[in-house]
Amino acid sequence: MMTLLTRDRRLVLALALACCVGMVGCKSKNKKPDDGGGEQPAEQGDERAKKADDEKKAQESYDAALKAEAAGDYVKARDLYVTANTCVKGYKDVEARLQGLSEVIQAKTDLDQASMAENPKKAELQVKYAEALRKRDDLDAAAASLQKAIELNPELALAHTQLASVYFESGDLLGCLDRAQKASEADKTSAEAYYHMAFFNRCAQVEGKAQPDKALDYAKKAVELSGGNDYKMRELLATLLRDAGQLDDAVKELKEAIRVSSSLPRLQKKLDDWAPQPKDAPPDKPAEMPPEKPKEMPPETPPEKPAEPREGGM
Repeated sequence: MMTLLTRDRRLVLALALACCVGMVGCKSKNKKPDDGGGEQPAEQGDERAKKADDEKKAQESYDAALKAEAAGDYVKARDLYVTANTCVKGYKDVEARLQGLSEVIQAKTDLDQASMAENPKKAELQVKYAEALRKRDDLDAAAASLQKAIELNPELALAHTQLASVYFESGDLLGCLDRAQKASEADKTSAEAYYHMAFFNRCAQVEGKAQPDKALDYAKKAVELSGGNDYKMRELLATLLRDAGQLDDAVKELKEAIRVSSSLPRLQKKLDDWAPQPKDAPPDKPAEMPPEKPKEMPPETPPEKPAEPREGGM
Protein backbone atom coordinates (compact mmCIF):
# COMPACT_ATOMS: atom_id res chain seq x y z
CA MET A 1 0.00 0.00 0.00
CA MET A 2 2.78 2.39 0.91
CA THR A 3 4.58 1.45 -2.27
CA LEU A 4 1.52 2.32 -4.40
CA LEU A 5 1.08 5.69 -2.73
CA THR A 6 4.70 6.54 -3.23
CA ARG A 7 4.49 5.61 -6.89
CA ASP A 8 1.36 7.72 -7.42
CA ARG A 9 2.96 10.70 -5.68
CA ARG A 10 5.99 10.41 -7.89
CA LEU A 11 3.77 10.33 -10.98
CA VAL A 12 1.92 13.47 -9.85
CA LEU A 13 5.19 15.27 -9.20
CA ALA A 14 6.51 14.25 -12.63
CA LEU A 15 3.37 15.53 -14.34
CA ALA A 16 3.55 18.81 -12.45
CA LEU A 17 7.18 19.25 -13.37
CA ALA A 18 6.40 18.57 -17.02
CA CYS A 19 3.67 21.18 -17.00
CA CYS A 20 6.02 23.75 -15.48
CA VAL A 21 8.67 23.02 -18.09
CA GLY A 22 6.08 23.30 -20.88
CA MET A 23 4.87 26.64 -19.63
CA VAL A 24 8.38 27.98 -19.46
CA GLY A 25 9.04 26.70 -22.98
CA CYS A 26 5.93 28.46 -24.31
CA LYS A 27 6.97 31.73 -22.79
CA SER A 28 10.44 31.34 -24.25
CA LYS A 29 9.00 30.75 -27.72
CA ASN A 30 6.77 33.83 -27.49
CA LYS A 31 9.61 36.10 -26.38
CA LYS A 32 10.99 38.32 -29.20
CA PRO A 33 14.69 38.01 -29.94
CA ASP A 34 16.92 40.70 -28.50
CA ASP A 35 17.54 43.04 -31.45
CA GLY A 36 19.25 45.72 -29.45
CA GLY A 37 16.06 47.75 -29.30
CA GLY A 38 16.78 48.69 -25.75
CA GLU A 39 20.02 50.45 -26.74
CA GLN A 40 18.71 52.20 -29.88
CA PRO A 41 17.18 55.26 -28.19
CA ALA A 42 20.48 55.95 -26.43
CA GLU A 43 22.40 55.79 -29.73
CA GLN A 44 19.93 58.12 -31.42
CA GLY A 45 20.25 60.52 -28.54
CA ASP A 46 24.03 60.55 -28.85
CA GLU A 47 23.77 61.22 -32.59
CA ARG A 48 21.39 64.11 -32.08
CA ALA A 49 23.64 65.58 -29.40
CA LYS A 50 26.69 65.38 -31.70
CA LYS A 51 24.78 67.00 -34.56
CA ALA A 52 23.65 69.83 -32.32
CA ASP A 53 27.22 70.32 -31.09
CA ASP A 54 28.54 70.45 -34.67
CA GLU A 55 25.87 73.00 -35.59
CA LYS A 56 26.85 75.14 -32.62
CA LYS A 57 30.56 75.02 -33.48
CA ALA A 58 29.83 75.81 -37.13
CA GLN A 59 27.73 78.83 -36.17
CA GLU A 60 30.38 80.11 -33.76
CA SER A 61 33.10 79.77 -36.41
CA TYR A 62 30.88 81.40 -39.03
CA ASP A 63 30.11 84.40 -36.81
CA ALA A 64 33.79 84.84 -35.95
CA ALA A 65 34.69 84.62 -39.65
CA LEU A 66 32.23 87.39 -40.51
CA LYS A 67 33.85 89.64 -37.92
CA ALA A 68 37.34 88.85 -39.19
CA GLU A 69 36.27 89.52 -42.75
CA ALA A 70 34.72 92.85 -41.78
CA ALA A 71 37.99 93.78 -40.03
CA GLY A 72 40.00 92.96 -43.17
CA ASP A 73 41.70 89.91 -41.67
CA TYR A 74 40.93 87.73 -44.68
CA VAL A 75 43.31 84.89 -43.85
CA LYS A 76 41.75 84.44 -40.41
CA ALA A 77 38.28 84.66 -41.97
CA ARG A 78 39.19 81.94 -44.46
CA ASP A 79 40.44 79.59 -41.74
CA LEU A 80 37.28 80.11 -39.67
CA TYR A 81 35.04 79.48 -42.68
CA VAL A 82 36.95 76.24 -43.32
CA THR A 83 36.33 75.22 -39.71
CA ALA A 84 32.61 75.92 -40.06
CA ASN A 85 32.47 73.90 -43.26
CA THR A 86 34.33 71.03 -41.58
CA CYS A 87 31.80 70.91 -38.75
CA VAL A 88 28.84 71.00 -41.11
CA LYS A 89 29.46 70.26 -44.78
CA GLY A 90 28.05 73.00 -47.02
CA TYR A 91 27.21 75.25 -44.08
CA LYS A 92 25.25 78.35 -45.17
CA ASP A 93 27.16 80.35 -47.83
CA VAL A 94 30.62 79.32 -46.63
CA GLU A 95 31.77 77.87 -49.96
CA ALA A 96 30.81 81.03 -51.85
CA ARG A 97 32.58 83.19 -49.27
CA LEU A 98 35.71 81.06 -49.49
CA GLN A 99 35.73 81.45 -53.24
CA GLY A 100 35.36 85.21 -52.89
CA LEU A 101 38.25 85.40 -50.43
CA SER A 102 40.66 83.45 -52.60
CA GLU A 103 41.40 86.33 -55.00
CA VAL A 104 42.16 88.94 -52.36
CA ILE A 105 44.30 86.50 -50.34
CA GLN A 106 46.30 85.52 -53.44
CA ALA A 107 46.79 89.17 -54.40
CA LYS A 108 48.01 89.98 -50.89
CA THR A 109 50.37 86.98 -50.95
CA ASP A 110 51.86 88.11 -54.27
CA LEU A 111 52.28 91.63 -52.90
CA ASP A 112 54.01 90.43 -49.74
CA GLN A 113 56.40 88.27 -51.75
CA ALA A 114 57.19 91.20 -54.03
CA SER A 115 57.93 93.39 -51.02
CA MET A 116 60.41 90.87 -49.68
CA ALA A 117 62.19 90.56 -53.02
CA GLU A 118 62.05 94.28 -53.94
CA ASN A 119 60.10 93.41 -57.08
CA PRO A 120 60.11 96.31 -59.60
CA LYS A 121 56.45 95.52 -60.38
CA LYS A 122 55.38 96.09 -56.82
CA ALA A 123 53.25 99.09 -57.84
CA GLU A 124 51.29 96.96 -60.33
CA LEU A 125 50.78 94.27 -57.69
CA GLN A 126 49.60 96.96 -55.29
CA VAL A 127 46.96 97.92 -57.89
CA LYS A 128 45.97 94.28 -58.32
CA TYR A 129 45.47 93.94 -54.58
CA ALA A 130 43.38 97.12 -54.59
CA GLU A 131 41.20 95.71 -57.38
CA ALA A 132 40.50 92.61 -55.30
CA LEU A 133 39.62 94.76 -52.29
CA ARG A 134 37.36 96.95 -54.41
CA LYS A 135 35.42 93.91 -55.63
CA ARG A 136 34.66 93.22 -51.98
CA ASP A 137 33.45 96.83 -51.50
CA ASP A 138 36.35 97.48 -49.13
CA LEU A 139 36.83 100.93 -50.65
CA ASP A 140 38.90 102.45 -47.84
CA ALA A 141 41.47 99.66 -47.99
CA ALA A 142 41.45 99.79 -51.80
CA ALA A 143 42.11 103.53 -51.76
CA ALA A 144 45.00 103.08 -49.30
CA SER A 145 46.55 100.39 -51.50
CA LEU A 146 46.24 102.59 -54.60
CA GLN A 147 47.85 105.52 -52.80
CA LYS A 148 50.83 103.28 -52.05
CA ALA A 149 50.97 102.25 -55.72
CA ILE A 150 51.06 105.92 -56.77
CA GLU A 151 53.84 106.63 -54.26
CA LEU A 152 55.83 103.78 -55.79
CA ASN A 153 55.14 104.85 -59.37
CA PRO A 154 53.48 108.25 -59.88
CA GLU A 155 53.39 107.70 -63.66
CA LEU A 156 51.30 104.54 -63.41
CA ALA A 157 48.05 105.74 -65.06
CA LEU A 158 46.20 102.57 -64.06
CA ALA A 159 46.67 103.40 -60.38
CA HIS A 160 45.19 106.86 -60.91
CA THR A 161 42.18 105.56 -62.89
CA GLN A 162 41.50 102.90 -60.29
CA LEU A 163 41.66 105.46 -57.52
CA ALA A 164 39.29 107.68 -59.51
CA SER A 165 36.91 104.73 -59.71
CA VAL A 166 37.08 104.25 -55.94
CA TYR A 167 36.30 107.94 -55.39
CA PHE A 168 33.42 107.68 -57.84
CA GLU A 169 31.92 104.71 -56.01
CA SER A 170 32.36 106.57 -52.74
CA GLY A 171 30.38 109.51 -54.10
CA ASP A 172 33.35 111.91 -54.28
CA LEU A 173 32.82 113.29 -57.81
CA LEU A 174 35.28 116.15 -57.49
CA GLY A 175 38.00 113.84 -56.18
CA CYS A 176 37.13 111.41 -58.95
CA LEU A 177 37.50 114.04 -61.70
CA ASP A 178 40.76 115.33 -60.22
CA ARG A 179 42.27 111.86 -60.05
CA ALA A 180 41.11 110.98 -63.58
CA GLN A 181 42.78 114.17 -64.80
CA LYS A 182 46.01 113.05 -63.14
CA ALA A 183 45.70 109.70 -64.93
CA SER A 184 45.61 111.40 -68.34
CA GLU A 185 48.55 113.59 -67.33
CA ALA A 186 50.56 110.58 -66.12
CA ASP A 187 50.22 108.86 -69.50
CA LYS A 188 49.03 110.96 -72.41
CA THR A 189 48.92 107.87 -74.66
CA SER A 190 46.58 105.91 -72.39
CA ALA A 191 43.21 105.36 -74.06
CA GLU A 192 41.91 104.03 -70.75
CA ALA A 193 42.77 107.28 -68.98
CA TYR A 194 40.84 109.39 -71.50
CA TYR A 195 37.97 106.90 -71.50
CA HIS A 196 37.64 107.28 -67.74
CA MET A 197 37.87 111.06 -68.05
CA ALA A 198 34.95 111.00 -70.50
CA PHE A 199 32.95 108.57 -68.40
CA PHE A 200 33.37 110.45 -65.12
CA ASN A 201 32.75 113.84 -66.72
CA ARG A 202 29.48 112.62 -68.18
CA CYS A 203 28.37 111.19 -64.83
CA ALA A 204 29.31 114.42 -63.08
CA GLN A 205 27.15 116.50 -65.44
CA VAL A 206 24.12 115.70 -63.30
CA GLU A 207 25.78 117.46 -60.37
CA GLY A 208 26.82 120.40 -62.55
CA LYS A 209 30.48 119.64 -61.84
CA ALA A 210 31.66 118.95 -65.40
CA GLN A 211 31.35 120.39 -68.89
CA PRO A 212 29.66 118.27 -71.61
CA ASP A 213 32.13 119.37 -74.31
CA LYS A 214 35.05 118.05 -72.26
CA ALA A 215 33.46 114.63 -71.93
CA LEU A 216 32.90 114.47 -75.69
CA ASP A 217 36.48 115.53 -76.45
CA TYR A 218 37.89 112.96 -74.04
CA ALA A 219 35.77 110.21 -75.60
CA LYS A 220 36.97 111.10 -79.10
CA LYS A 221 40.57 111.02 -77.86
CA ALA A 222 40.04 107.62 -76.24
CA VAL A 223 38.66 106.15 -79.49
CA GLU A 224 41.57 107.64 -81.41
CA LEU A 225 44.21 106.24 -79.06
CA SER A 226 42.56 102.80 -79.00
CA GLY A 227 42.60 102.60 -82.78
CA GLY A 228 38.82 102.40 -82.77
CA ASN A 229 38.91 98.73 -81.75
CA ASP A 230 37.35 99.04 -78.29
CA TYR A 231 33.56 98.82 -78.49
CA LYS A 232 33.05 100.26 -74.98
CA MET A 233 34.89 103.43 -75.96
CA ARG A 234 32.90 103.73 -79.17
CA GLU A 235 29.65 103.14 -77.26
CA LEU A 236 30.50 105.91 -74.83
CA LEU A 237 31.32 108.27 -77.68
CA ALA A 238 28.01 107.40 -79.34
CA THR A 239 26.15 108.11 -76.10
CA LEU A 240 27.84 111.49 -75.71
CA LEU A 241 27.08 112.41 -79.33
CA ARG A 242 23.44 111.57 -78.70
CA ASP A 243 23.48 113.67 -75.54
CA ALA A 244 24.74 116.57 -77.66
CA GLY A 245 21.85 116.13 -80.13
CA GLN A 246 24.08 114.73 -82.89
CA LEU A 247 21.85 111.72 -83.52
CA ASP A 248 23.14 110.83 -86.98
CA ASP A 249 26.75 110.77 -85.81
CA ALA A 250 25.69 108.88 -82.68
CA VAL A 251 23.98 106.17 -84.73
CA LYS A 252 27.01 105.81 -87.00
CA GLU A 253 29.32 105.47 -84.00
CA LEU A 254 27.02 102.95 -82.33
CA LYS A 255 27.02 100.87 -85.52
CA GLU A 256 30.81 100.86 -85.37
CA ALA A 257 30.63 99.71 -81.75
CA ILE A 258 28.33 96.88 -82.85
CA ARG A 259 30.76 95.91 -85.61
CA VAL A 260 33.75 95.87 -83.27
CA SER A 261 31.84 93.90 -80.61
CA SER A 262 30.72 91.24 -83.13
CA SER A 263 27.08 92.32 -82.90
CA LEU A 264 26.62 92.42 -79.14
CA PRO A 265 22.82 92.06 -78.58
CA ARG A 266 22.75 94.82 -75.97
CA LEU A 267 24.17 97.32 -78.44
CA GLN A 268 21.82 96.20 -81.18
CA LYS A 269 18.87 96.80 -78.87
CA LYS A 270 20.18 100.28 -78.09
CA LEU A 271 20.46 101.01 -81.81
CA ASP A 272 16.86 99.91 -82.32
CA ASP A 273 15.78 102.27 -79.55
CA TRP A 274 17.74 105.16 -81.00
CA ALA A 275 16.79 104.74 -84.65
CA PRO A 276 13.66 102.57 -84.94
CA GLN A 277 12.51 101.68 -88.46
CA PRO A 278 8.84 101.71 -89.55
CA LYS A 279 7.41 98.26 -90.14
CA ASP A 280 6.85 98.97 -93.85
CA ALA A 281 10.41 100.25 -94.42
CA PRO A 282 12.72 98.02 -96.54
CA PRO A 283 15.11 96.10 -94.27
CA ASP A 284 18.17 97.21 -96.25
CA LYS A 285 17.19 100.87 -96.50
CA PRO A 286 16.66 102.78 -93.27
CA ALA A 287 13.62 105.04 -93.20
CA GLU A 288 14.20 108.76 -92.96
CA MET A 289 13.82 109.86 -89.37
CA PRO A 290 13.50 113.44 -88.12
CA PRO A 291 16.48 114.53 -86.03
CA GLU A 292 15.98 114.03 -82.34
CA LYS A 293 15.55 117.20 -80.30
CA PRO A 294 18.74 117.91 -78.33
CA LYS A 295 18.55 117.25 -74.61
CA GLU A 296 18.79 120.12 -72.20
CA MET A 297 21.89 120.04 -70.05
CA PRO A 298 22.08 119.12 -67.34
CA PRO A 299 19.24 116.58 -67.72
CA GLU A 300 16.52 116.42 -65.10
CA THR A 301 17.20 112.73 -64.60
CA PRO A 302 20.59 110.98 -64.31
CA PRO A 303 22.11 110.33 -67.75
CA GLU A 304 22.11 106.84 -69.12
CA LYS A 305 25.03 105.03 -67.56
CA PRO A 306 27.48 103.79 -70.23
CA ALA A 307 28.97 100.33 -70.15
CA GLU A 308 31.24 99.61 -67.23
CA PRO A 309 34.91 100.15 -68.09
CA ARG A 310 36.74 97.00 -69.07
CA GLU A 311 38.93 95.10 -66.65
CA GLY A 312 41.65 97.26 -65.26
CA GLY A 313 39.26 100.20 -65.19
CA MET A 314 35.85 100.68 -63.62
